[in-house]
Amino acid sequence: MDSRVEKFQATCADYTSFSKRVGRVMHYFVAEFLGLEPDSVDGSFSPKRISSLIEFCDSNPEYHIISSQGFVLYNKYIPDSNFYFIGDGDSDHNLTFDLTSRLSINNFLQVGHAKFAPVTENMKNRQKA
Repeated sequence: MDSRVEKFQATCADYTSFSKRVGRVMHYFVAEFLGLEPDSVDGSFSPKRISSLIEFCDSNPEYHIISSQGFVLYNKYIPDSNFYFIGDGDSDHNLTFDLTSRLSINNFLQVGHAKFAPVTENMKNRQKA
């Protein structure tokens, strides 16, 4: 197996572990159920919504803010981040996840495309049948 594929798989596994540990709310409908309105189906919030997230977390201390800057997720609020999530798991502020810790972003996207393009094509072909 290509070492890039192994690194891609390890990065994906670490991302899943990080997300589970911090309890990242990963779906639009879950956030909506909590009374929030994410900007994306993955439950992310743009910086313009940060005041509502801070207010929500102040009122619901079991939740905390997760910040995304570039390709790094921080398990804490960082002003002027690219986007934000909420989490209800481990709130340790020292937890981070760097998507580019093993592969450059170009390699990560190339391997990801090579792995998922056949799956997407298969799904498209099934719909035509």
